[in-house]
Parts: sequence; C-alpha cells; structure tokens
Amino acid sequence: MNLYFVTPELIAFLAVLPGLFVGTLLISRVGSWMQTMVKHRSAVAALLHSGPWLLGVTIYAAFYLLRSPHAPAWDWFFGAVGATALLWVPILIFLARRKRTEIHRRRAGSPR
Repeated sequence: MNLYFVTPELIAFLAVLPGLFVGTLLISRVGSWMQTMVKHRSAVAALLHSGPWLLGVTIYAAFYLLRSPHAPAWDWFFGAVGATALLWVPILIFLARRKRTEIHRRRAGSPR
C-alpha cells in the first residue's frame, strides 16, 4: 500500500482535530469551575475542581513544547486549542442570555 499522499503538512494539519477536542474540554471544565466559584465561594471548591488544574497543565505544556524547536503539528494543535475559545465563548454567551430572558419571561408569567 502506497501512502504517498500522507505528507508532513497533512499530519500537521490533522493535529487541529485533537486541538479542538482539548480546547472544548478546557472550555467546559473552566466554565464549570467558574460556576462552582460563583455558587459556593469556597477556596476548597476552587482547588479541588479539575478546571484550574487542566488550564494549568495546558498552559505549562504549551510553554514547554513551543519554547524550543518543535514539529509544526504542535503549532496547529495549540492554535486550535486557542481558537476553540474564540468559537465557544460567543456561543456560550448567547445561550446564557437566552436562558436569562426565558427565566424572566417565566417569572413575569408571559408565555413564549
């Protein structure tokens, strides 16, 4: 079987998919951590949650891997992790606003 179409550029570009997955996981855990902080206002809840730990590990890995010579796939991977925030944050803001307006409508007693 001849894999002549698998080039280093293709492999680097395919690193975007795991980067989007890790970025989505990171946004999910950090958002959950922020909700926990607002709800409980406890230092114990802040330290035991997975959000800050995952954020710290991701930042450390990015710093460690990108500060020295590395494969181009790592640029694509961490670029996708960063781009995920740009994709998800506006969607999450929209959903939070929509939920808030729905709660206000229910309290006012007006149907949809």
